[in-house]
Amino acid sequence: MLGNLIYWTWLNLKNMPGTTTGKILVIEADDYGSINMPSKKAYNNLKEKGLINASKTKKNDSLETPEDLYELYKVLKKYLDSQGSPAKFTPFFNSANPDFSKIEEAKFRKYYHRTYRKTVSDYDYEPLIHDLWKEGVEETFCKPQYHGREHLNVPVYMELLKDGNEIIHNAFSQQYCFPVCDENEYFKRLRPAFYFENLQQLEYLKKSLISGIELFREYFGYSPVVFCPSNGIFHTSLKKTLFDQGIPTIVESGVRYEPDGCGGLNKKRRFVMGKKDSVSGLISYPRNVTFEPLRDGKTNSIKKALKEIQTAFRWSKPAVIATHRHNFSGGIYPENREHGLAALDQLLNEVVKTWPDIEFMNSEELSDLLHEKQN
Repeated sequence: MLGNLIYWTWLNLKNMPGTTTGKILVIEADDYGSINMPSKKAYNNLKEKGLINASKTKKNDSLETPEDLYELYKVLKKYLDSQGSPAKFTPFFNSANPDFSKIEEAKFRKYYHRTYRKTVSDYDYEPLIHDLWKEGVEETFCKPQYHGREHLNVPVYMELLKDGNEIIHNAFSQQYCFPVCDENEYFKRLRPAFYFENLQQLEYLKKSLISGIELFREYFGYSPVVFCPSNGIFHTSLKKTLFDQGIPTIVESGVRYEPDGCGGLNKKRRFVMGKKDSVSGLISYPRNVTFEPLRDGKTNSIKKALKEIQTAFRWSKPAVIATHRHNFSGGIYPENREHGLAALDQLLNEVVKTWPDIEFMNSEELSDLLHEKQN
């Protein structure tokens, strides 16, 4: 009872500060573009060797397929807001993956990346998946934004490969980068792409940040305007780089972690909607709704999301949903996609019934609105 009271008190408090808007719903999903689990065969091999635990996320988080996007679009198009626009979905996108063959040819002494176009071509998803992305962008209901070049901390990963770490090399043989991450404290540093321990690593991350933006532009034909760092780890000094590259907005929600350059992290809380950074010029906004049907189950995830949307609207804040690709991925197990999309379908159905004056926006549109309100 006391726990619920504390939770709901905190939920209201964190929705109070910042820019107010109408009843706006934004759905943001991280990790698109990244391979993560390459195949069912790789998953079974990794599990048999004890290199991963049996989590639902590891089992299902695979590269998006054309069918994943097609089925997602069918759900989004079913629901119209008060302006007659379909439900909108913003994938936060990694524009490259490791090129395992070239890294091995270089005897693990040099890193090479594989562009998203090359990645999906290797999976025989092109050109169909590009046409689907193009459709979503042109009709504004599925317009990706930027999540970094890779969803991988390249400096840490290459250090482990060069040192001959047996666990990392065994997982590398399956083209998988994140073995026993939950069990090994040091391996946890592999997923947050912008973690660093020295200035040399920070300089590399700055260059990869810029490189990834260029790859994003090449594939999608437009520049991203919103950035969300993987795993909530990002250093203030890189914000100016984003702004100089034409990205004026950053997602900063809940507890943020900033590397201290010496192996540690400084914890900061970010809850202000539409806050402008006086140094970089970036405007930030938080995600204030969670929707994770794979983790929480269909019923609980919908119930939780609806309560959090209601709280956001109580304080005249946009409801910004945080979710992940693995909830809607069917490349390895199609039933996972069916489960996640059924939950999304029901959530959207409840939203339009409960708030008929709702307005759907993608993240770019929310960014534009927050900048307008600053002027």
